[in-house]
Amino acid sequence: MEEEIKVNPTPIQRNINDVAMELTQLYYRSQNSNSIEKIQEVYRKFYATAKIVAGIPYSDLKDS
Repeated sequence: MEEEIKVNPTPIQRNINDVAMELTQLYYRSQNSNSIEKIQEVYRKFYATAKIVAGIPYSDLKDS
């Protein structure tokens, strides 16, 4: 039996919610808003954008 166990790293799996949350956080680093409604609206827009883009093949997203 080997003394060391070698494990290959697994890439981080990101879902649409993760993407929307990070985009919202990035957006609000440069914005000042205490309105939860505004934050919710921005999150929903980023979530919808990520959902749409997730359904488009990468080759179609490259520069045309």
